[in-house]
Amino acid sequence: DLLGDTEKEVKKILNKLKLPTPDTQKMKESINRQSFKNKKKYFKNLPIDKKIPFGKNYNYNFLRKGVVGDWKNFLTPIMVKKIKILNDKYDNKKNKK
Repeated sequence: DLLGDTEKEVKKILNKLKLPTPDTQKMKESINRQSFKNKKKYFKNLPIDKKIPFGKNYNYNFLRKGVVGDWKNFLTPIMVKKIKILNDKYDNKKNKK
């Protein structure tokens, strides 16, 4: 699980993509820099008029809570069903390769 053992999962992703794995210290620093807690602080402290490349204002509320499984409190059963359908389509395409 990405949140349970981030370093291990990032290494698996890099390996799958055939990308080099940075040394342990660089990996830990990078994971920490990209952590939910640090990103939330970063977005919260940006000036109101700071723009993202797509022209919209940053909104630190976009990041929500960072709680595993919290989606269950916000997605309707229909939304979940649609996501499962899309996921199944993706898995079927992936397995045919």
